[in-house]
Amino acid sequence: MGGFQVAIVRVEHGDVFSAIRRALDLVGGLQVSDGDLLLIKPNMLNARSAFEGVTSDPRIVASLVKLAR
Repeated sequence: MGGFQVAIVRVEHGDVFSAIRRALDLVGGLQVSDGDLLLIKPNMLNARSAFEGVTSDPRIVASLVKLAR
């Protein structure tokens, strides 16, 4: 059975976008073609801060949307 690739990167100077781009590059990139349907599902469990690890950080979601375009 095949495994999954995982990348762990450090966010430098609050630059979440660059960290997400680097992580995706390390695992082979984000393969999205014109006409593809892509679902980005943030974890929105409740009204707690993303810094508590309960919900997705909106900067990560925004970075993924930008990179998928």
